[in-house]
Amino acid sequence: MLKLKVAATPPDVDFTWLENGTAIPGATLDSVAVSPVGSDAEEPVRVEYTVVATDENGCTAVSGPFVQLVKRCIVFPNAFTPGNDDANETFSGIQTFGGTLEIVEFRIFNRWGQKVFESSDDKKTWDGRVDGKDAPMDVYAYYITVRFGNGDEHTYKGEVSLLR
Repeated sequence: MLKLKVAATPPDVDFTWLENGTAIPGATLDSVAVSPVGSDAEEPVRVEYTVVATDENGCTAVSGPFVQLVKRCIVFPNAFTPGNDDANETFSGIQTFGGTLEIVEFRIFNRWGQKVFESSDDKKTWDGRVDGKDAPMDVYAYYITVRFGNGDEHTYKGEVSLLR
């Protein structure tokens, strides 16, 4: 997330924030928090931010553009430790930088290819249990399909160790 802030004199002005020339809905204060959408491409995406201040007489001033280069970065933990110690209790799979995302599908398989977890709309984390019982300490395969803020979908797969 990127936080942008401006100061205006006099302070009684209306702000309009723009991302690549398009107004950001609801961004009318002196600061805005944005999550620019990156891409998986080799080169980062160029995102420009501009703010327009308008006073009560209709006079305007423009600040910017502020240019941010964004590359999407997704991090998957390689282990978790369910055990009621309030640390790394679940595996949710994702930390993201360079945009927002939605988990579309989330599946976990044991070493024999049996599905031990599949997400539903209201549960996007695995607590290390299978059929209500603690799963054994082992390495599990995950498949996670995500949809990014710009509509792109991508499936990631890897392994996570369940440690007890």
